[in-house]
Amino acid sequence: SCGTSMVGSTHTKIVGGTTASHGEFPWQVSLMYGGSHVCGGTLIDSQWVATAAHCFEDYHNARYWTVGVGMHDRHHVYTTQVHHVRNLIVHTGYNSHTNLNDIALMKLDKPVDINTQYVRAACLPNAHDSFDQMTCTVTGWGATYFDENGNAPGAQFLRKVDVPTMSNYQCQYFLGRNNVHTSNICAGLRAGGKDACQGDSGGPLVCKKNGVWKLAGIVSWGYGCGDRNAPGVYTRVTSFLSWINQQKAAHP
Repeated sequence: SCGTSMVGSTHTKIVGGTTASHGEFPWQVSLMYGGSHVCGGTLIDSQWVATAAHCFEDYHNARYWTVGVGMHDRHHVYTTQVHHVRNLIVHTGYNSHTNLNDIALMKLDKPVDINTQYVRAACLPNAHDSFDQMTCTVTGWGATYFDENGNAPGAQFLRKVDVPTMSNYQCQYFLGRNNVHTSNICAGLRAGGKDACQGDSGGPLVCKKNGVWKLAGIVSWGYGCGDRNAPGVYTRVTSFLSWINQQKAAHP
């Protein structure tokens, strides 16, 4: 079943973030371009990955992308299944200036077994699920796109950090009304905290509801790294459920 982890959580304080246990967030995947980790993503079923559109602004040829499933240690990928990508679907309404519709889907070349200790799918939310004013978790290796040398730096082991979500009204107060859309969800400490951005671009913000982890957000953008009064902005998955279903139906 989706949204469950066979590995117990060691609780983390909100700001600092810590290394996750292997298998604690088994839906987390690594999107690799030419073999290098560039963005995060989330398994939403055995063959589909949800991620951010902005990961593909310069790199939209599916042939050069691979997806690492079950990965924990970026330097030792022996537990990782590496899959090729059959379809790369970037939302046609994505706008790199406003960050609107910052969502993309990847269909893997073949289904993965999503009932193992290290590989599971996250649950998609229901249309009416609200995740405002919850403590949720963002995970990743800390790659925030490429640096000037074309490298995507990041941690060796998957990291996790707990962040409180906030209303869009609060988020607009901090970031400006024109920058935060109804199709966004924001999370982060008002006081800031230097490590509140270890998620990867495109990676998951998951919230636990009724004992299962649901994909509430996709890492989209933010000002700086855990700056004071600068929450992280995520694509709100409930706003794109029908789009996801349409794309899956169009690419059987």
